[in-house]
Amino acid sequence: MAANKRKGRFAGPASMHVKKSTAGTSNEISLSVLDELKSRADDAWGEGDPKVKLGDLSLFTVKPRSPRAGVPPESRPCAPAPSQGASARHRRAASRLQRARERALVDPEREIRRRKKNRRLRRAAAVALSVCACCLLAGSGALWLANEYECEQERLATLDRAFDEMEKADALILSMDDAVMADASELSFDDMDAVRRGIDDADMHLNAACAFAEDAASSLKDETAAEAAGRVGVSADARRRMMQYAAALLTADREAKAAVDAAQECWSLVLEADGHMKRAASLVADTTTENIDASQESTDEAAALLSQAQGRLDDALRECPSADFSALSAYIAKRIEQNEYASSSNRAIRVQDKATAESWNDRYNRADAEAIELAAALPAKPAQPVLDALDAQTAETRSLYADARKRAAESDAFIRDYLGQSGS
Repeated sequence: MAANKRKGRFAGPASMHVKKSTAGTSNEISLSVLDELKSRADDAWGEGDPKVKLGDLSLFTVKPRSPRAGVPPESRPCAPAPSQGASARHRRAASRLQRARERALVDPEREIRRRKKNRRLRRAAAVALSVCACCLLAGSGALWLANEYECEQERLATLDRAFDEMEKADALILSMDDAVMADASELSFDDMDAVRRGIDDADMHLNAACAFAEDAASSLKDETAAEAAGRVGVSADARRRMMQYAAALLTADREAKAAVDAAQECWSLVLEADGHMKRAASLVADTTTENIDASQESTDEAAALLSQAQGRLDDALRECPSADFSALSAYIAKRIEQNEYASSSNRAIRVQDKATAESWNDRYNRADAEAIELAAALPAKPAQPVLDALDAQTAETRSLYADARKRAAESDAFIRDYLGQSGS
């Protein structure tokens, strides 16, 4: 009997149970068997039973269990009453479900096609959304790369401005370097003043170059360009040191310039006096009265010039006491002595004292030979004693200048290589 009851239960409405989790399979809804289910339900309960209708059956859920027997309704646990918003959502969901059931009952195959189409649309929408997201990310990345490239180009342009400022400074520093490498005898006061003004202008260009290089180096991505920007600061610092030492050297040159000019003027006077002495000697070859007078006039002119030369030599010694003018001083003294012998010989000839004239003439010739020997010991430049003293005074400063010049050249070598690479 119990077996028959169980058999009867499985032959009844429970046989209408619809399989769960069938999305995407061939029996997703199994609406094609609805007619079969309807027929089996009619057979189970009988067509004459007015209380059972197919529309009352749940197609997508298991029929809810009846309340527990023997438990009065008032003693059953009460579920919390749903809120008004939740009830509205439940009603809308139930309404959508009911409409889906009605469509499925009317045309099951059409409902299957509709749901498959919706799934395809949802998948296509998901794919399109994914593609859009990828495109958006790619576009954002491309925009970021373009912006980075533009910023890098701006930073490189700033670095180029630094190099331009360095080039403008070098135009002035090169003239400064030429002045430092030359000796004081080759420079005028105007040349020195022009170099001093150029140093001030070069310093402004170096400051601008450092500012541009620091601005570019702070965010440059290219490591070689960043190092080149750093080398701008090194080169600028070396150039500032060069200018500092050059200013000290030019100041020393300016102070020595007076002694140099006095020594050069002294030698010019000596050469002019030597010309007058040679003319006087040639005139007495024919001892006429007119020639003797002309010879004496040239001798006196030579004496005046030699006196002036000695005075300018004294001026040079006062301007540069450490200069060794002993050779030039001895030469001038010998020429003055020789010129006095010529004057004494002319007086003896005028009174026709031949023996005395010949005696003074012999002394003149010996003094001339001694003057020639002294001339061999003279430096190539009359101001060389001043220049030697100046070199000894500024030796340390010149060494520091040479070191700064070497550092600048080493740093510039890297910048030249970078500019050659970036320009290729």
